Parts: sequence; C-alpha cells; structure tokens
Amino acid sequence: MNNMKNNWILKGVFSIIFVSALFAACKKDRTIITIDNTSKTVYYPLNAVSFWNNYLPAKQTFVLDATNGGWIKGSKGCNIYIGANSLEDAAGMLVAGNVDVELIEYMNKADMAFSGVTTVSGNQLLESGGMFYLNIKKGGTELKMKAGKLVQLIIPQTNKTADAMDFFKGNVNAAGDVNKVNWVLKDSIKVVPKKDTGQFGRGVYSMQFNYFQFGFCNIDRFWGKFKTKCKKFRIKMPNGCNDTNSTALL
Repeated sequence: MNNMKNNWILKGVFSIIFVSALFAACKKDRTIITIDNTSKTVYYPLNAVSFWNNYLPAKQTFVLDATNGGWIKGSKGCNIYIGANSLEDAAGMLVAGNVDVELIEYMNKADMAFSGVTTVSGNQLLESGGMFYLNIKKGGTELKMKAGKLVQLIIPQTNKTADAMDFFKGNVNAAGDVNKVNWVLKDSIKVVPKKDTGQFGRGVYSMQFNYFQFGFCNIDRFWGKFKTKCKKFRIKMPNGCNDTNSTALL
C-alpha cells in the first residue's frame, strides 16, 4: 500500500513539474521546438547556438584548377563557371594550379532562418529567387577575379513568377545583428530567366560577368515591386502565452 501511495505522490510531483515547465515556455528568453508528435517538447534558450547549427545549410568544398578553369556545381543546383586564368591574389598576381572553393547555397526559407542570412536591404524587404555564398582561396589566402575575365552563374529559380529580378551583393553586418547580411542592389547586372533542360528541369536565372566579387550573392527584387504591398499582418500566439517580446521573421 505504501509503494502504491508513493507512486501516486511521484506522479503528482511529475505533473506539477510538467505544468510548470509548460507555462515557463512563454518566458521571453526561450523558444519552443517540437521534435515530433510522439516525443516530448524541448525548450531551448534563444542563444543555444549548438542546436541551431545543426540546421545550417552545409558548406560545400571543391578543388578547381585555376589554370584551366571549369564548373563548380552545388548540390542544390547552383552552377558557377570560372574561366581559365581568371584568379589573382591581393597583389594582382595571376594564380595557377589548384585552388579551394567554398560554396553555401541558401535556397529555401529554412536555410535563411537558421543561418541568419535573410532578405533585407537597408530597411526594405526583398523577395529572393535564390542566393549563395562563394569564396575561393589558395593556401588559406582569399583570391579575387581578374578584371575582364569570364564568370557565368546559373542559379535555380526559387520563386514561382516570371517577373524581372535583380542582382544583389551582400555586405556582412556587424556581429550580433539579427540579419547577418545587408543586400546592396547591383543594377548593372542583367539577370536572364530561362528554362533548365538539365537534371533539375525547372526555371533558372543566368548571369554573365566580366568582373565578379566573391562573397554573398542574391537574385532578388524589392518586395512588392509587382504587387500591392502588405500594410499589416497578424500573428496568433499559442494559448496561455502572453509574451510581448517575440520576433517575427517574414
């Protein structure tokens, strides 16, 4: 009888702890991540970097022969062509032989949200048609494109409309900023939409440069450029949550 009584006491204590944790979920310094419908709900502090890092888009690495040039093909559909003898070091000296290429593709909302690479230009929102990060190094030293040398980009079209897009370069914001990158319009670059007849079988954007700066790049347009802008929006909070310090990412 005593064992049974003790079991009921333990169950009661567990229930109190569970309910307390449920109401604590609305604290301002926490966010809720539901792992699945059958397992428990786990509460992570907003600064739980190790958790968010599990969902970052992967950095892809390649080796390219700078003397001959060639294609860099990302796993999410970014195809980038670097022409022969197109790379030079900071002193302007031509680079030959193998170089290391880094590519990160941000092709969906999850890639943007978990990485902090969102679509903001100054105080204006953007609509992205596909963005990526590209860098090339030799011996750990960053390289640059030689002026007048060919670079061609073929980027999967992530939006569904055929409206005109622009090319944006990304400037990295100061550490701690909510948005990791601020996008700057480069209106001299012509973005050409076309049908991809290759493995992806969908629309792509094609660009060709005579000069190119490595870093963050975005096929984008200012939000609402071809439609009526949204004046306001509403967010429905979970029942029992009275938090007044939440952030909404559009």
